[in-house]
Amino acid sequence: MMQRAMNQMRKVRLTSTPMRFFDLHEYHSKKLMAQFGINVQKGALARSPQEAFDIAKTLSNKGGLVVKA
Repeated sequence: MMQRAMNQMRKVRLTSTPMRFFDLHEYHSKKLMAQFGINVQKGALARSPQEAFDIAKTLSNKGGLVVKA
């Protein structure tokens, strides 16, 4: 009887939908990678044009800056 139950469990696992254990947003993944020394783009959230300008002044713009909407 135990063997039958184990076989049923194996079948369920093989035929069930794969589960995702976590879902990262871009800013979460960047923060996590930076903690482990991986180079990531620097950036910040701006809620107004003035905030965007102030943030841009603090960033290196050797290669230019990108604004994402």
